[in-house]
Amino acid sequence: MTVTEQDIMSLFAGNPHTEATARELVEQGNFITLNRSEDESLVWGSCIGSGAEAYHCSVDFLDPERPLGRCTCPNRHKPCKHSIGLLYALFVGHPFAVCPIPPSLLKARDKDKAKAEKEAKPVLITRAKALSEAKNCTVQLEGITLGEKMLHNIVLTGIYAITDAFDTQIQELGNYNISGIQAGFTELMTLILTGQKNTSAAEPADLKQSRGKKGLSLPPFSKDFEPALRQLTYLYALLKKSRTYLEHKQADYAAFPELTHTAEADMLNSAIEEQIGYTWKLTELKAKGCMRTGVELVQCAFSVYEDDVRKQYVDEGIWLSLGTRDIYMTRNVRPYRLNKPPQDSFFKVLIASELYIYPGDKNPQVRWERQAWRDLNPEDFTALATAGAADFNEVIEAVKVQIRNPLAAQEPVFALHITRMGIDREQNLSVFDPQGKRIALKPTVYGNRIRSLSREQVEGKTLVARFKQDMDQDMLYAVPLSLVTDKAIIRLI
Repeated sequence: MTVTEQDIMSLFAGNPHTEATARELVEQGNFITLNRSEDESLVWGSCIGSGAEAYHCSVDFLDPERPLGRCTCPNRHKPCKHSIGLLYALFVGHPFAVCPIPPSLLKARDKDKAKAEKEAKPVLITRAKALSEAKNCTVQLEGITLGEKMLHNIVLTGIYAITDAFDTQIQELGNYNISGIQAGFTELMTLILTGQKNTSAAEPADLKQSRGKKGLSLPPFSKDFEPALRQLTYLYALLKKSRTYLEHKQADYAAFPELTHTAEADMLNSAIEEQIGYTWKLTELKAKGCMRTGVELVQCAFSVYEDDVRKQYVDEGIWLSLGTRDIYMTRNVRPYRLNKPPQDSFFKVLIASELYIYPGDKNPQVRWERQAWRDLNPEDFTALATAGAADFNEVIEAVKVQIRNPLAAQEPVFALHITRMGIDREQNLSVFDPQGKRIALKPTVYGNRIRSLSREQVEGKTLVARFKQDMDQDMLYAVPLSLVTDKAIIRLI
């Protein structure tokens, strides 16, 4: 039985931390038993870990296209480092004893096979299922009504009147299967309390002493509340869109079997289900036609940022499809409390055998379970060079349409074909299309790297950039993320 490095990478899905720790387990001799079946469809063994007893792990090749890792360790994410370590032991040539498959693994194999067959079957809507879904919509609509009342009270009383007591009402939203909306209100309360704290700290002492007098009952508006007001606008739009969507969805199920599917278009062309609080299953995305096979992706940018409101780290990747020139996003969320290591940049062509595309707007989020990879070649760079839009007017109009929708991502990413780059008298950097249409660049601290590049390096190339809006200056600009040349991808963040 032979295992390649690509097989290993496909199984651990590009997590460098898992790869490194799995390799260490083999090099340090943590595996005390290594076995394989006679038909070479299964490998298993015992590995010394942090527990009192050794962990029993295995990798099943019953379906060669989808190797399955199992382990008795407490790690919830499978395959774990112990299963990956088995493959590294095979890869480096450690001897595996040929043994009969243990009954426990035969039972687990049958269970997983039955589960896979069940997931492969199309989901059929029965009358009972339709009634259950319609009832759930009724519950969710009741939660929407509560959310609308809460938002109305905030507007009436003002954001200065919000206290920690508001959290009780937010907790009540948890009874209505609208976890996304509940999280939105939690974020709103956090932003309001933060604004109150910052405003109070910056308020002059004489104004604080005057508080309560006529005309001075409230402090002046502070920019510290701008994030809260944006979240308020988002929640207003989300509640309004959610009500319309859920009413259509409820009508669809209530009319079963005469399903009219009036809500289907909203579901597939926006992230409304996730924004309400639903978590998509990959089998559902596949059934909805939101899955493509054999997709080749090139990562153009990767960054890690902190979400202080939700107390989590976010690993964000921006990927360009070699076939369709679409730009996709990947996001890996790591709560502070788990202290998980981040993902890492990826510098090869990733080949996703099945790419699942979540409903959304311009840059939908994607996910894959099995991957292969190869090196970038000259043909790839030629393809990437043609991915940039040559008409900036069309790009700007598409950006404006998106940011006018408060539920859409407010910072879309586009690829631009640069004909010319220039700097004005105020040292502002801009790029131009063949018609002379200009897009201003506002580099971040790291993005200033583009200023060190020559015209020859930039002009005629593809720039991947994230669009943002400067509300103070009423200006739309782009933050450069990466520059695709005929030989390299120059990352600018």
